[in-house]
Amino acid sequence: MADKVNLSSLYTRLMDFHDYGKALYQVTSDEVSPGKVGYFDKKGNWNLVVDLDDQEDLRKMQFSEVEISDDLRMEDTTTPNIIFGPKYSRTVRESELQTSGAVDLSNVVPAADFAVTATCKFSTENDDGAILLNSNTVTRKRRHHDAIQVYKSWVEENEAKLLKNNGIRKNGLWIVLSTYTSTDCSWKVWTQAQTEFTLAFETAVQQAGAIELSGRWKDTSQVGGWTSTPRVTPFPPSHAMNCLYDH
Repeated sequence: MADKVNLSSLYTRLMDFHDYGKALYQVTSDEVSPGKVGYFDKKGNWNLVVDLDDQEDLRKMQFSEVEISDDLRMEDTTTPNIIFGPKYSRTVRESELQTSGAVDLSNVVPAADFAVTATCKFSTENDDGAILLNSNTVTRKRRHHDAIQVYKSWVEENEAKLLKNNGIRKNGLWIVLSTYTSTDCSWKVWTQAQTEFTLAFETAVQQAGAIELSGRWKDTSQVGGWTSTPRVTPFPPSHAMNCLYDH
């Protein structure tokens, strides 16, 4: 019997080159946000150890408080309304892009609850593939860069207790510094060779000589395999601290 594929690990690996952080297959923004300390287990689940922004949680878990000197900043910066077009692995190819300005797309998806302005085929030949779609805009939340210095000091002070955690010893330690989140995400990862599907999009905008696709979408191929959830965090720990105890 063939080994079962870990889709969470595969999705993270395939999407890593985008450099938005660690692309997560099944973790929501309710679980991961700046200031939280934890680890990802072998199945890709997030396991919270302590919330550094929560003094009661620090006391409960018997960790020291975070000490911030007067010359360091710790505020968060939030950037809303970022438009993400389709984000996919290097193995995926776009082709057969058609826009409503060139051809009649009114009957491409009869049941669609939006006017289709473009269709595009996505495919792989002999490789695994992954794709992420955001129907709504994306919000980035980032903690000030000074937090790295503050959190490194906290880790050093609490190192002995952290290393008593078997999950940290096996999987490494993460402290989240920034996230990219959206309220309506769908993603797909596959291992079958010669996979292809065509998507219809609500928005197609000409930018820098290329057509940028975004907004609501429908899979006209009806191939399936999509996972969707509200409040998903597509790329949570962007530039998170994962250098300590990381395997």
